[in-house]
Amino acid sequence: MKIRFFGPMVIMLFGVCWGVAQADTVKLAINAPRGSVETAKWQALVKQLGVKIGKDILIMPYAPAKITEAIGNGDVDFALVNPVSAVIVAEKYHAQPLATVKAQGTPYFAGVIIASQRSGIMRVADLKGKKVMGYQIGTSAGGYVFQAYHLMKKGIDPHKDFALFKEARRQDEIPLEVELGMMDAGLVRSGVLESMAKAGLIDLRKIVVLDQKHDELPHLHSTNLYPEWFLMATEHVDAALAEKLKAAALAVKAKDPATKEAGIDGFVEAISLDGLKKALKTLKLSPYENEP
Repeated sequence: MKIRFFGPMVIMLFGVCWGVAQADTVKLAINAPRGSVETAKWQALVKQLGVKIGKDILIMPYAPAKITEAIGNGDVDFALVNPVSAVIVAEKYHAQPLATVKAQGTPYFAGVIIASQRSGIMRVADLKGKKVMGYQIGTSAGGYVFQAYHLMKKGIDPHKDFALFKEARRQDEIPLEVELGMMDAGLVRSGVLESMAKAGLIDLRKIVVLDQKHDELPHLHSTNLYPEWFLMATEHVDAALAEKLKAAALAVKAKDPATKEAGIDGFVEAISLDGLKKALKTLKLSPYENEP
């Protein structure tokens, strides 16, 4: 009889404890094309933010193409996404931008258009009829969108004017193939070149940066500047909790060990996405692919 009496009680108590545990945990989706390996650097910072808001934050790695679906389905509460994904989930699923990542002293990044010195390409007009490599063609912010918009404004359609437009499996492949002359030119996110050169993987003297700009961004780049990654709150999240996470993110200091481990300086107030929206509309990319 005792077993019969306590059995349901144990089950009930377990259910209550599980419910409390669930209530104290929120899920954070992170853009991670290579899976959980890419989210490791965020672990300490996410834990720090969780302490500030009084909840455990569970990191959920998603490929960029899958993260919008997860947000739309309500599978996650918050998201750390690239700016293209930020536009999509804000427009389609009413996600709210909370803050923008700041890295290398600026909350902006850009795209780089590179060419092999042996190709003879010295300006973007020379790209016509050439073999070009990009990353996640049609979706990547720094590996396609920024440069495609830049080229369209110069009268070059990357889907019509190149002899070949090849998609790389990883951005690191692009500078390597360009330097070796396997591809005439390539599109990469700002910062990739310097990182690979520092690691001894490429020789920047063998690479030409087309339309190089000189502004507040310390890395080599060709395009206008666009806001960095965004911390987003999904539509179903309680507004008070979203404000707590925003305050916690904005309070992060560049000198914090967790911030250094993440490779960023912290967060700033969410920057306008209007410039990127214009680019996506011009390119007829999601979420504007059906607009006239």
